[in-house]
Amino acid sequence: MPYVEKIKAIYPSIEVLSNDELRERSAALRKRIADFIAEDEAHIVAQKAKVRTKKVNFRFIIIKKLVKLIDLMVALLCEIQKPCKSCK
Repeated sequence: MPYVEKIKAIYPSIEVLSNDELRERSAALRKRIADFIAEDEAHIVAQKAKVRTKKVNFRFIIIKKLVKLIDLMVALLCEIQKPCKSCK
């Protein structure tokens, strides 16, 4: 049954509801939806946290490698040129 036909079929039962009853039904529907997607939302939050952690770890690794590279470059420059104060 297409959605339009389903809506038309239940519309008379909704049309007779008072505003308060509609609010109650809406709240109940929102809760059902929230309960239904809660596990997925928790999974999304956990995955986002993992991604952030991986980005931070990746940046830390890159920085460590850059520091090692700079140290190596300084050592090589000191070998080529006359030793500097820090190399003595």
